[in-house]
Amino acid sequence: RWQALRVLGRLLVRRLRGVHGAGVVHCDVQPENVMMGRSSSEDVAVQLEDQARPYLIDFGSARKHPSPPLRADLGSVDFNSIRS
Repeated sequence: RWQALRVLGRLLVRRLRGVHGAGVVHCDVQPENVMMGRSSSEDVAVQLEDQARPYLIDFGSARKHPSPPLRADLGSVDFNSIRS
């Protein structure tokens, strides 16, 4: 069970790196904004290797980076950082 959570965590970090590499900060990462899905690749080898992967959704609070600080009332209160 813990191994699966470690793998999921690594996959989510990879997704966030891709988003951040595009100059965007999601600003609302929480369980409700992660969906699991299969690759749309037609390559059979990729499909077999890639059973399911996490996808980040709901970029409604996303901001380009760098940008001015966010207002405190944005995002989901239950998942906000203590420092936000």
